[in-house]
Formats: sequence, C-alpha cells, structure tokens
Amino acid sequence: MQDLIRKSTRNEFRERLVNHSVLREIAMIFEGAGLVQNQEHNPVFQGERRGMVEQYYANVDFNSIADVRKILSAYGEVIQLLLKKGYQSEADELLSRMEKDGFTYKGGEFSNGGWPGTPSVVLMRDIAAVKDLPELLKQLERINSSIEDDPSLAIGTAKELVETVCKTILDERGATVDLQDMGKLTRAVAVELNLHPSDIDQDAKGADTIRRILGNLGQLSQGLAELRNLYGTGHGRSGRATGLQPRHARLAVSAASTLTVFLLETHAESNSRNAGSER
Repeated sequence: MQDLIRKSTRNEFRERLVNHSVLREIAMIFEGAGLVQNQEHNPVFQGERRGMVEQYYANVDFNSIADVRKILSAYGEVIQLLLKKGYQSEADELLSRMEKDGFTYKGGEFSNGGWPGTPSVVLMRDIAAVKDLPELLKQLERINSSIEDDPSLAIGTAKELVETVCKTILDERGATVDLQDMGKLTRAVAVELNLHPSDIDQDAKGADTIRRILGNLGQLSQGLAELRNLYGTGHGRSGRATGLQPRHARLAVSAASTLTVFLLETHAESNSRNAGSER
C-alpha cells in the first residue's frame, strides 16, 4: 500500500531540517507534534541530525491517519522555521511537494485537501488491504500517482474502481454477472444488497428520501462512466481535446470511493447478519 506521504517528500523535509536547524530544534518540532524518537533504530545515514530525523520517522506508520496527522503538525512547524530564517524558496518547494501528495497549507498548518486525505479514500485503502484485494490497491495507487499530473487517468481509474467493487461483491455473493453497462452493474449490486429503491417499505420513516438517495447511487456510477467517456482514459479523442483539472479528478475519485465504501460496508454488514442468523 502506498504511503499517505511519499518517501521522497519526507526525505526533502529531512534534508531541510538537517541544513537549517540544530538538534534541539529538530527534537522540539517532532516532540511538540507528539512523536517519539526510536533510539534503537540505527539508520544508515551520515550525520547526527539526519539520523535523529530518521529515528523519529521510524516510529511513524505512514499509512496511519493518526500518525500522519502528527507528521503534518511537525511539517507545519518546519515550514514556519524555514520562513522565519528566510528560506522562502525552499519552503515553497516543500509546499509544492505536499500539494502533490494531497495536502494544503493554510494558517500555518497542513490539512488534507483531497487525495489522499479524503476519509472515504483512506477507508477504501484500508478495506482493500484487509480484504486482500490487490486489484483495488493497484487502482488506488494509480489514482494517487496520477491525480495531479494526469487527471484523465485518475478519472478513468475511478470508474474502474466502481466496476471492480461491484463485480467483487457479486462474485462473493455467488451472483456473478457479465455486465459492462455501469448503470446495470450498480443496479444488480443494489438489488443483491437490498439497496434498490423498491426494497424500501412505503411505511418506513423518510421512505421517499431514502428511495431518492438510493436511486442516486445508480446515477452516480453512470455519471462516472459518462465523465470517463468524455475526459478519462480508454477512448481516443480529438487531438485538440483538453482534459479536466486535478480538482475535477478529485471530485470523481471522492464520489467513486464514497460509493464503493458504502457498498462494501453494506455487503460486509449483510454477511455478518446472515452468519448470525445461521447460528
């Protein structure tokens, strides 16, 4: 699984600390963010400052939201340190790297501005890892590496993500169907999971609202397919065609991940209920 903050980005922050701070400042930055130095870790690096940074990194799981939040706090302090000492261009370089990793900087702090911080995307990564779904992990990594530099690829992959999840659910429930139409594929999954609008009891509280939301699931998947056909990869287009921006790709990715997480969690909950009723 690809880290939430790339190793190359972490290395650049380390080198700025090595070049422009002393040991005491490094310790204050990381300790102030709630991070603990792993003094048993022996990094193969020259220099005490470089080794200290790596010892703090050694205690961080860069796939953990909680750990990454601490690192974001430390990195915000690094930017402040560089600006205070007059290294504007180096601070700008780090900010650019963090933006490519999906984080924005405002008011002296980093926050998740899209991929990979969108909660549904992170949940999707966790589910794919736990359920051992390598194809989903590949798609998520492809999205992560392309959302800024190749939005069309990210949009096309977002559509593939929904397809893969729908087919996985149908396969696991013994209802495998060969459907290429996204609307029909999502509808088949909705029926299998009792999520079709017709499954809602008319007397249920908020029945009309629930039906409308469930009906929008199919429209969302169909919209992703149409967006992919217009701007994503997989179809030849005019040589004069222009693609969408990363913000549009982030919207498509967020929509796809929200839908797929909902479907997978409903699938898991349904399996759990069925297993309980059989005891």
